[in-house]
Amino acid sequence: MSSDPHANGGAVLDALIPGDGNRWPPFSAAVDATNFFENCAPDLRHTLSALCEATEGLEPTDRTPAIAAWEKAAPMAFAELLHAAHRAYYTAPRVLAAVAALADSAPREPSPVFDAELVARVINTNAGRRRL
Repeated sequence: MSSDPHANGGAVLDALIPGDGNRWPPFSAAVDATNFFENCAPDLRHTLSALCEATEGLEPTDRTPAIAAWEKAAPMAFAELLHAAHRAYYTAPRVLAAVAALADSAPREPSPVFDAELVARVINTNAGRRRL
């Protein structure tokens, strides 16, 4: 079967969330792609299967343009799949550990350029607040 996400799903999901080769792992290194597929709603499984079919046999460099074309053809389905992939990725233990490490790497001392009066003025005047 050409659209088997068990065979190509990890590659598709890695194209969506490739990681950075350093701190952030690719999707398939953080989340079990088979488990992700099996726990998705049927419409998301269909979307992932369609993406797998659209990218089967492609080199990694050709996969991204094929996914972009599929996104243009079915933007709502693509957005739902991407949202589910992000949710799975950013709740995976390995990624949560990377988030914690990044948060812990921030300086602990107050910034010398922080202006408490400016912040108070922005809050008091609702400056920057979105107006509809």
